[in-house]
This record gives sequence, structure tokens and C-alpha cells, in this order.
Amino acid sequence: MTFNIRLDAPSDSANNWKYRKENVYQMITYYHPDLLGMQEVCHNQMEDLKQGLPQYTALGVGRDDGKEAGEYCPIFFNPNRFTLLKSGNFALSEHPDSIGIKGWDASYNRITTWAILKEKRNGKKTTGCGHKKSVGIWSQCIIGI
Repeated sequence: MTFNIRLDAPSDSANNWKYRKENVYQMITYYHPDLLGMQEVCHNQMEDLKQGLPQYTALGVGRDDGKEAGEYCPIFFNPNRFTLLKSGNFALSEHPDSIGIKGWDASYNRITTWAILKEKRNGKKTTGCGHKKSVGIWSQCIIGI
């Protein structure tokens, strides 16, 4: 499942994160995906999501500094179904190891969180999560939209 939760913007007024986060937890819990990629997750939202969805393991970093600043593009997974083999992050830019810079003709700097997960019951592997919105034509060609 993928879910753009919308960043925590004070200008959202009645739709602000503080008013919708419980609904986000309820929806995710209702559908109970074993693998969930999210977009536009600010640090405070990431902390809220980890607390509100304790049944998941969360991976990801902020796109501005590779730590907590900027939006995350996290992966949440069910540790009862998957074993984490390896994970990381890279920038969608000419310099993927340089988190915090805009790539090509993108409107914003972008990050991808990736994970190699192994299904416990059959050994199959899976991976991935990214946020490609608001990129220019050149960026779309390079990253394959």
C-alpha cells in the first residue's frame, strides 16, 4: 500500500495533521497492509506514526539532511511477515549519496527509502518507496516516471 499522508501544514486549518492523524491510524489499521510506503511525512508525523502504529517497523530519514529535517518517504513493514535484510536512502538527483539537494530540474529535493525485506514464510524478497511528484520533464525521464 502507498499513502501520501500530506505534510503537517498549519495552513491546512481544520484538515491539519493534529485533527486527521487518528483517522490515518484507523485507516492503516483497518487495511493492515504488511508493506506500506508513505510520502510527505514530516518528522513530527513520523514520530506520531511510529507511536500510533506500533505493530510496524519504520524506516526512513528526512530529505533535507538525511536525519530529521524535511519530508520523509518512509517504509513501514510488518515484522511478523518480513525480516529486514538491508535498508538505506538515496537522493533522486545526479548525486544520489548527497541528501538534501535538488536533482536535475526538480521543484524539490527528493529522497527514496529502500529496504530489502525477506518474507518469513517463503523467502521471497521485496523492496522500495519513493515520491516523484513535482519534478520537471528531465527529472521524469531520468527517474523513469
